Amino acid sequence: MPETSTERLTGSTERSSNRESVALQVDGALPFRQQGPGDAAFFTSRANVSIDADWLEYDAEYAFEPGTILSSNDQNGLTKNTPKRFGKQRAGQNVKLKLPEVAGAPLLMGFASKTKNQWAVDGLQATRERSANLRWAPGAAEVALQWKGEGSAYERTSALTCDLQGTLQLPLSGQAGHSRKITLASNRCTVVEQQTAYAGLQAQTWGFGYAWGSPGRESSATLSVIRPEPGTSIERVDLMKSYELGLSHRLDFGPLSASTRVAMRRREFAHIASPLATLDDGLTDAQWVAKTSLKWQQEYASVTASWLQGANPLWFAPEFGRHQDSFGLNLNLSGLLARQLPYAHPELTMNWKWSETRTARDLTVGGNTLDLRVALLF
Repeated sequence: MPETSTERLTGSTERSSNRESVALQVDGALPFRQQGPGDAAFFTSRANVSIDADWLEYDAEYAFEPGTILSSNDQNGLTKNTPKRFGKQRAGQNVKLKLPEVAGAPLLMGFASKTKNQWAVDGLQATRERSANLRWAPGAAEVALQWKGEGSAYERTSALTCDLQGTLQLPLSGQAGHSRKITLASNRCTVVEQQTAYAGLQAQTWGFGYAWGSPGRESSATLSVIRPEPGTSIERVDLMKSYELGLSHRLDFGPLSASTRVAMRRREFAHIASPLATLDDGLTDAQWVAKTSLKWQQEYASVTASWLQGANPLWFAPEFGRHQDSFGLNLNLSGLLARQLPYAHPELTMNWKWSETRTARDLTVGGNTLDLRVALLF
């Protein structure tokens, strides 16, 4: 196999003063030695522009990478494998604004936009992500409002995604070395589970949390409420409120850390019209979900064991949904590999997971998976 090498073309310009700076960076890479027809005609490029001032921070980036059609030729000009991509590009920009003070604290606003386009033989694949946030911290309190056009996860074990999130944090006075905090939250969410009659259901969530802790340990109690927004029409069932009461605790013992969370969930319905539902009006029996994890962290490696029981993403819907129990082990050797390849930002992880899922018709499906991930950045 002929040797290949890469030459990089970089250029930058920067103007700075005491409080303002503008920076431009252009970076590219192209084959140094031609391997086949057209190899030297295309290159990978990246451009970055940033502005930093007292009231404004702006950052923009553009990158282009050639696809398999442009880089899959052998010495005879024949394709090694069937090419599928012409190329892909990504562009993003971030804006941070510092507005005048209100009640002694400035308003901080942020906007972000990312687009990705991939040209393939079967068409164009395009994705776009947008987000905006507003933060205000008068005194010890902090108010945050976040909007994401593509949605953001509300909870890992839930089928909800929330595009609008609001939180209010109020720290409470405590003894030296101890902390206490109250959190109020409200989210506008959508059901994203596709294999259900409730896909696309709009819902409003509220949450109250109380957290207390000291160095090496932290505990919290939360109460969450989920309710469909007024005017939402569901053919099979009219949903009422659903409640979750959770307790969590985290401990650190030097290289060892442990965390656990237990939650009780109850559902409430106006009436039941689903053929799969056999519940009377009112609150259902409580559902329990628990998660425990134990992590051993060393300088260059870590091992994590986790256990999840009773997870049901559609727990707030009248149908049984899927209840899952799982146990997993994770071995991370990225730090050990980084000693040998410090400039490649390596990643070396191995994951083993056992899971068992119970469906609405009391069918049990189980399995084991083993994943090995190796990544190097050049």
